[in-house]
Amino acid sequence: MCTPESNPRRQNVYSRKQSPSVVVEEETSFLDDSWGGREKLMKLKVYVQDLRIGNKNATVVEVAKAAGVTDNSPFSFGSVHVLDDLVTEGPGLNSRPLGRVQGLTTNADLSTFGIAMSLNFYFTAGKLAGSTLCILGRNQVMDARRELPVGGSGVFRFARGYAIQTSYSMDAAANYAVLKYTIYTTYNSRFNVDAESGPDPTVVRIAGQRDANNPIPFGALFAIDDPLTEGPELTSRAVGNARGMYLSSSQGDDVALVLYVDLGFTAGKFNGSSLSVFSRNPVAERRREMAVVGGRGLFRRAEGTVFVTTHFVNFTYAVLEYNVEVVHP
Repeated sequence: MCTPESNPRRQNVYSRKQSPSVVVEEETSFLDDSWGGREKLMKLKVYVQDLRIGNKNATVVEVAKAAGVTDNSPFSFGSVHVLDDLVTEGPGLNSRPLGRVQGLTTNADLSTFGIAMSLNFYFTAGKLAGSTLCILGRNQVMDARRELPVGGSGVFRFARGYAIQTSYSMDAAANYAVLKYTIYTTYNSRFNVDAESGPDPTVVRIAGQRDANNPIPFGALFAIDDPLTEGPELTSRAVGNARGMYLSSSQGDDVALVLYVDLGFTAGKFNGSSLSVFSRNPVAERRREMAVVGGRGLFRRAEGTVFVTTHFVNFTYAVLEYNVEVVHP
């Protein structure tokens, strides 16, 4: 189980600058005396090809809005969009693809264009292939530079840092924008272990199109309130609830969800505490790695990752095993 850790003392071991690159511009490593792990500080620069509603190849779709409110709001308050944008090395649409950015945006400000961003950068090329960077925060879109917090999985396990988003170009006639992300992130490879298991019978669709041939079509949004149990049986001792939502956010052949869930504990030493998981969930894979981006109570300022495996599944019922590896104060 998790044990409290004091803030580590860090010692600078070496600094390495790579040849100029659009993706990884600079990387610095530190040795952590307390954990014995290696921490890396990395600067990345990528471009997002944002093909908006109205473009024939749109990668952004509106999935929900507030009746009687959104259409009358000068800032589209209540409008919810799902996106599956291409991430490229350079600003051109034909530049080398690096992955996708998938997630959810919500117009969440009555007085200006303020967007609540829940995004996953899923890298499919180069040294970052298979890893994700998770962005969850407010985007003040009228500002020239917008700062957003980050977490991650894979190479970016235990990531902490921030991203600067700027608008590189905008073609209003073509409903096409290019966004530039400059990301500064750090992580540490040392962690402790906590394991939980939970069945998944309490899922409700709340938005998105329906498809008789696909139970989770692109844009489908679900709310979840699943019991967390000590063992795989539904009658096993209850230890809390997994509450949140997941979003079908891939237009490709892969079945990929974006998961936003609070693992809230109601029993044992972690009673009253919770872990926040926000990450891409490629459900067809046997073992999925997702980012722990924070927590409450004993897990305040937590950093880590969670490995999810499917213990059992049929058309109406699933049991998922969560193995959580987390560092907390």
